Amino acid sequence: MKRKESQKLGVAVIGNIKNDFHGLGKDLVKIFLMMKGWDVIDLGLSVPPERFVTTAINENALAILVSGMMMHTVINITKKIM
Repeated sequence: MKRKESQKLGVAVIGNIKNDFHGLGKDLVKIFLMMKGWDVIDLGLSVPPERFVTTAINENALAILVSGMMMHTVINITKKIM
């Protein structure tokens, strides 16, 4: 059964945290979300934490998905931005 356009689940913002350039996992999650009916805004690689938040607010997103593969970049995910 195909999903109707009106049955979208919501908007999700996805990207790799600042200084992380390993996008394979992010791309796979993005594909799976889109297949299930999410509208996904892909911010790309090496994204500052503030951009995730401002994009989510501006796009009325229901989810923010942040990828960080390397330990030295994971600290950027927990950085206080507000």
